[in-house]
Amino acid sequence: MFWQTELAPSSGPSLDDLLNAENVNLDDIIFNELTIQEIRNGHEKLANYLTSPNVISELVLGALKPRIDTSLPEKEQYKRAHQCAEILSLNNEQLSVAMLTSNESKSLLLNFLEDDNINNLIASFYMKIISQLLSKCTDQVS
Repeated sequence: MFWQTELAPSSGPSLDDLLNAENVNLDDIIFNELTIQEIRNGHEKLANYLTSPNVISELVLGALKPRIDTSLPEKEQYKRAHQCAEILSLNNEQLSVAMLTSNESKSLLLNFLEDDNINNLIASFYMKIISQLLSKCTDQVS
């Protein structure tokens, strides 16, 4: 990336290093400080990874049905869900199409409102994702 230089060392491995690893960990990608920016910049390898069927389903599941660790402070409990929702609601056609072509993620999105355990925060994540899908892929949503 343009701003990364030897003068300002990164806080961890680069995004390309993470994507080139044998066992890519989705959480490492989600919490990388450059992920959202690189999606916006059209990082092809990152887009290919995030749009694979099992990863896109895990992102939707992470945003809408998060695993909550109540031992963490409340602010930290929804951090992963927030990151997943941020990634899924970016103005990126590849991610939108991947959500709509994956049967598992489409099922999660369509059946979300039937869940009795919806809280306001998770509902806002859902609204953000659905709004993006409606604005980006209107013909595929209807």
